[in-house]
Amino acid sequence: ADDSGNTKRDTVQGILDLTTSAPGFRNLIINGDMAIAQKGTSIAMAAASNGATLDQYEWIGTGACAVTITQDSDVPTMAQAGSQFKYSLKVDCTTADASIAAGDRAILRHHIEGYNMAHLGWGASGALAATLSFWVKSPKTGVHTVGFLNGPANRSFTSEYTVSSANTWEKKTITVSEGDTTGSWDYTNGRGLVIVFTLMAGTTFDMTADTWAGGIGEHSTSNQVNCMDNTANDFYLTGVQFEVGSSATDFEHVPWDYQLRRCQRYFCKSFPYSTAPAQAAGNGGAMEPIQAAGAVAQRWGTIWYPVEMRATPSLTFYNPTNSNAQAYDQNAAADHTSTAAAQQTARNFFITSVGAAGGGVGYQAVVHWAADAELI
Repeated sequence: ADDSGNTKRDTVQGILDLTTSAPGFRNLIINGDMAIAQKGTSIAMAAASNGATLDQYEWIGTGACAVTITQDSDVPTMAQAGSQFKYSLKVDCTTADASIAAGDRAILRHHIEGYNMAHLGWGASGALAATLSFWVKSPKTGVHTVGFLNGPANRSFTSEYTVSSANTWEKKTITVSEGDTTGSWDYTNGRGLVIVFTLMAGTTFDMTADTWAGGIGEHSTSNQVNCMDNTANDFYLTGVQFEVGSSATDFEHVPWDYQLRRCQRYFCKSFPYSTAPAQAAGNGGAMEPIQAAGAVAQRWGTIWYPVEMRATPSLTFYNPTNSNAQAYDQNAAADHTSTAAAQQTARNFFITSVGAAGGGVGYQAVVHWAADAELI
């Protein structure tokens, strides 16, 4: 012990207290640094279409605009951000919409599961303030908007932010100074909160900025610029953070493998990480062998998901060799005649199939799968 009576154990405990008292899990956003792209690093969205892009981000487009969304290496510099971002989400306008109808819109949506935002207390008296921060590189100067909606999209709050210099990385911060004290907010495994980044919006989606309202699906204002009016336009987003309180803190970087696991609660696959789910994409990855016995019904072994999923997912099967959803008998070089999931839960499933006519005992069959429990 030293003169004060402290022991080495006390000193060690003091160091542990200092290192473990740092705030963690501040960011309610999953994949805010755009590092995870299980479905592919380049996804084309036709006009009037919507769908998943990088993990946890959904594109919705109505009207004439079409885009290609990619995981891009264009990011803020270390000097700008104070830490290194490796990726951004890029929206490349491939078909322009220069004349916006009332119901036209182009948006990116991020969904926060109810369990992960319940502590905000939105929907109850005393609802907490929260702050969104992000880096953006827009093709347009002027007013852009971000909307916050509940699951049913009948309670909404929209804020404006201004881009000062086109095609330049800028950090933006938006504070919802008072959380919503009414409305229906899901605190379980459903859609708790939807954050909407607007790139284009018609008058149907306009509302008054910085006030909670009860309109259906409103997430913009009449001041929103049109980022979809020219095929030369590219919009970038990264470093998205949403946290409790009235001010933004530095972006919370988390280990890549941990972030992948968080994303796998909503989507996972048998393919290698770098392979987007597709038919005839090859045998690489978690193929599942069986002892085939000709054209008879068979049960495969149980498949366990990497983590417990948000809900029982929808399953899609992929033939490694041919463009159909059947298992493939590698020895007989023939497709099974049926492939299906059975006894699905949020934790596992098993596969049933009917073997190829030319199959035999000891023959090996393979198949890929993707499980989807997204909130989109």
